[in-house]
Amino acid sequence: MKKLLDYCYYRASAFYKEWDENIYCLMGSRVAYGSLIFLIVAGIIIFYSLLFEKFPHVTFFLIAGVVCVIICGHFADEEKYELLVKKYKNEKHKKLKGCLVVAYWLLSWIMFLFVCVFMNHVIKCV
Repeated sequence: MKKLLDYCYYRASAFYKEWDENIYCLMGSRVAYGSLIFLIVAGIIIFYSLLFEKFPHVTFFLIAGVVCVIICGHFADEEKYELLVKKYKNEKHKKLKGCLVVAYWLLSWIMFLFVCVFMNHVIKCV
């Protein structure tokens, strides 16, 4: 899992660096680790909804957002990015891997939204 997150971090940071962003490492970590946090929050929503038979309050999402920003800021590191650049400099199948990274990000968002909508619907039916 660490290799997947490192690669997603590398690709997201490289994308923002191409756009001449000064904070490319921070933005890359927000995208890469933010998608993982969406999956974790989706799991927490399922657990909370099944345990208490109600949907989490809005403050839960605000707290999760603040925690996400803090955690993502912790993983933003230029030295780590430079090591990953050296590691993946001559990688094969770069376009395919890029498509898989985008699919990972999209699926984490879709799963998060699906869980929110589905669990909210299930709780209203009970």
